[in-house]
Amino acid sequence: MSTDDEMRAIADGQKTIADKIRALAAAGNSRADIARVLQRSYQQVRNVLEQDKVRAKASARPHGVEENPATYETEADEAFRAKYPPTIRLEFGKDATVTLPAEQIEGMRWHRGGVIIAEVRSDGLFLLSSPAAGRRVQDKIRDMLPPEAFEQSWADSLIADRRREAAAEEDE
Repeated sequence: MSTDDEMRAIADGQKTIADKIRALAAAGNSRADIARVLQRSYQQVRNVLEQDKVRAKASARPHGVEENPATYETEADEAFRAKYPPTIRLEFGKDATVTLPAEQIEGMRWHRGGVIIAEVRSDGLFLLSSPAAGRRVQDKIRDMLPPEAFEQSWADSLIADRRREAAAEEDE
């Protein structure tokens, strides 16, 4: 515990009231003594110090892909795992974010700041990389087209159309 003069000397080296409170608390002074020397309410001193604790807890908690939730796998054989991939438990953050495990992100070759596509299904969401989503769209379109559409390359068909148009213009 410091004398009032020592406390004032510590506080004088700080710019803001909050910094003064933090410095005096770090020097081992009680909240009541800090409030008295700085001529602030005990509640203000407490709020600054408690808010620092909340911030410290929040910064200590992993965010985003740094978080490492557990992967639950059964002891089944490879065929079972191929048919039923591992189930991963994810949690909603208070801001409605969902954190994916880093090993899953790396395994899918996704990266921070990248884009993934969520396919909405009746039983939940299915996450896809952008290239995988593109392949899925191509597959869906391919299923919708008649078989005749694949008898000739679309590029070849387009080139043939352009040549016919150019020939027709020359004839005019």
